[in-house]
Amino acid sequence: MEKPRQRGRGNVCCLGVASVLVLSLLSFLIEGISWGDDIQPVIASIKVQGNRRIEESAIKFVLESKVGEAYSPSRLSKDIHKIYDLGYFKDVKVDVSDGPSGVTLTYRVVERPTVEKIVIMGNEKIKTADLEEKLGLKVHSVLDQQAVQEGIQNLKSHYREQGFYFAEVESTLKELVGNQVGLELRIKEGDKLKIEKIQFQGNRLFPEKKLKGVIQTKEKGLISSILGKDLYRDVLVRDDQMRLQIFYQDNGFIDIQVGEPILQINKQAQKVSMTIPLKEGPQYKIGKVTVKGDEVYTQEELANELKSYMGSIFSRSALRQDMQHLSELYSQRGYAFANVEPMTEVNEASRKIDINFEIDKGQKIYVGQISIEGNTKTKDKVVRRELPLKEGELYNSEYLKSSEDRLKQTGYFEEVKVETQRRPGENGVVDLTVKLTEKPTGNITFGGGFSTSASILGQVGVEQNNLFGTGLKANLSGQLGGRRSRIVLGVTQPYFMDLPISAGFSLYDRFAEYPSFETNRLGSEANVGKHLFELVQANLGLKLEKVGLDEIDEYEIPRMAGDGTAKLKTRTDKKTRETYLVQRRATRTILPNDQEENSSTSSIVASLSRSTLDNFLFPTQGSRINLSTELAGGLGDNSFYKGELEMSQFIPLAFIYPLFPSSLWQKLSLRLRGNFGMGGGLGNTGFGKKNEGMPLYERFFLGGDNNLRGYDFEDVGPKARIERFHCSDLVKTSEGLKNEGKNTPCRQYNPIPEIISGDAIGGDYSALLSAEVYFPIPLTLPYVKAMRGVGFFDMGDVFAKGDAKDFFNIFSYRKSMGVGARVLTPMGPVRADIAYRLDEGEKRDDQDQEDQAGRIKFHFGFGNSF
Repeated sequence: MEKPRQRGRGNVCCLGVASVLVLSLLSFLIEGISWGDDIQPVIASIKVQGNRRIEESAIKFVLESKVGEAYSPSRLSKDIHKIYDLGYFKDVKVDVSDGPSGVTLTYRVVERPTVEKIVIMGNEKIKTADLEEKLGLKVHSVLDQQAVQEGIQNLKSHYREQGFYFAEVESTLKELVGNQVGLELRIKEGDKLKIEKIQFQGNRLFPEKKLKGVIQTKEKGLISSILGKDLYRDVLVRDDQMRLQIFYQDNGFIDIQVGEPILQINKQAQKVSMTIPLKEGPQYKIGKVTVKGDEVYTQEELANELKSYMGSIFSRSALRQDMQHLSELYSQRGYAFANVEPMTEVNEASRKIDINFEIDKGQKIYVGQISIEGNTKTKDKVVRRELPLKEGELYNSEYLKSSEDRLKQTGYFEEVKVETQRRPGENGVVDLTVKLTEKPTGNITFGGGFSTSASILGQVGVEQNNLFGTGLKANLSGQLGGRRSRIVLGVTQPYFMDLPISAGFSLYDRFAEYPSFETNRLGSEANVGKHLFELVQANLGLKLEKVGLDEIDEYEIPRMAGDGTAKLKTRTDKKTRETYLVQRRATRTILPNDQEENSSTSSIVASLSRSTLDNFLFPTQGSRINLSTELAGGLGDNSFYKGELEMSQFIPLAFIYPLFPSSLWQKLSLRLRGNFGMGGGLGNTGFGKKNEGMPLYERFFLGGDNNLRGYDFEDVGPKARIERFHCSDLVKTSEGLKNEGKNTPCRQYNPIPEIISGDAIGGDYSALLSAEVYFPIPLTLPYVKAMRGVGFFDMGDVFAKGDAKDFFNIFSYRKSMGVGARVLTPMGPVRADIAYRLDEGEKRDDQDQEDQAGRIKFHFGFGNSF
């Protein structure tokens, strides 16, 4: 069957014009023959013919000609155009016939076909669903040739954005029954066009290497191929032109011109060489910098706040930042609508630019009404107490930003936005609207996993952070693991009795396994807290706990030489099931002789903390500082002091970009971390007999996935020296240990004691320093919200009281480095690291011989480490 000829809008327009001419001639004949000059014909009826899908009433609705009105030939032309504008017809004609009652108008229409199906073929690299979205055509829609061509062009553009520079799209329309058509699109994707070489033409000051670091597009290479940066994409190239423009203008070249790239395409090899022409012009420096207008600050104060200063290279970005910063400074003093205009004067002869900031501070602005929207659960007072800005007070932009930050930090809201509106008729007043989107604040969690520090673990928890919309926090959680188990019940009111003071109470039962002992701690803690300054929180609490210390049993037996007694202990080898005697000697620390298996502790705990992290789970900038102290004595058995300082700083590395231009820096963030601790016994103070030394379980330990990676869990620091004497048939009697059936002492079985690996016994001082560089990992995985990689370097150590001098010798610290990944899941952050220990393994008197081996460690854990 012969394929019917397709007609587009051009044919339709020609038909429309021809129809108008015919109607004009027809009206002339009718007027000249049928009626006299004084008689106007009346429209007796209007008919529509040829319509199948479109209702007749819909067509008549757009007509200007109406039944009963006077006939007008000029209206017929407008009627035809309006029917065409409906978009459903490819041909429209009108017949005019005379009758006894008046004129009859018959509109004859030919409907456009509908697109019954759309078939895309030949695509292998891009999903059909993505192409259908880019095409923009819908099944059962009226065929529009112009829309089809636009859709085809969209597909080609999409392929070029993905690197398929030579992709082609061919279209075919097939007629179907019932005035319907099928649209077939055949795609020839071709190969991706890779960039073989990038050159610059006209660059004088900056070498090509530096300019290549400015742009996103890269030459073909291993890393660029993995990241897909070596593909030629029109969108990225246009963005690179803008990047070069900004880079030059920020380095004093205000007349820079970046031309269109010159492409040399090797179609057979699917490669392209790109040359970017540049016209740099002269480089300008800053001459005078002045600030004129309304003075709220002194000239010296403002000059110290500006990035633009005399003699520096002119930068448009710095100029914009200075303008915004000056506006911010004035708004902090109540001038919310201060106008700052930077005026520049270019001296081409001296190649200097004078800058004058003209400031119109306007009038002081006060806060009017504060409205809250979107808090369907949270009470108004819970929101208002987080707002530093109050009704009637002087406007302060810093407080406005702080209001948003504090509301976000509550964790009650998905989105927070504070909008300002000038009050009509009162120029000095602005009303604030706090727009909130609440999120669920209650959680029931079940989970399990594996951690190198806690072995296999399971956890369950119930938590509500905004109970009854009052801000009250309540939680009950439990965790069961090989080395760590806990049950905690806690309640906290952030604003106790509507005062800016938090109050909390908790009960807990914790089990912990250390290298040489185990602890069971049952206790309670009550605390109060207050914001001393913005973002600075102080807490004071009282802790009472009962601690059970589970160690190896001690027995009195004769010394080998027969002179007196010594405290020895028994231990059973888990592999050989052999029971042997051990004598424990601490080389650089002395275990408390009076440390009892069960003891109580009453202590006062205090802390100061400050956090400016942009995201608690996946921070990229900001800092966190926490200083905590504990003083034990009073009614408990233990008497000691303990202090810890924890610091973390996240720094986006985008500031390196002007020095070493590369888009890589804008994606990296650096984390610097320092944790320090010290403690000791206070002797026999308070009421009753006290354990004089610092309890074993309160000492400092390092090693594992939370701190010093590359080492076993809490295995860094002072060690106990253990001597092992082999015996056989050991039995426990009321008189002590005896060799049943043997009358000879143990010494004759092994005359020379065997020195075996000692267990970590903790220290009185600890130090940990760490540097981490985070980079994004662009992978999409199920149940993964975000993912990033990390490279790290750790160094730290634990010291006994006699080795305090080594605390300041960082070169003697244990060191490790490695790489890892951080994955944000619905259950929280997951950490995985591979660490390489950098120590050569020289043996210290108090260190384990096993430290010589196993320099590569794998660490895995849940949660963040601060």
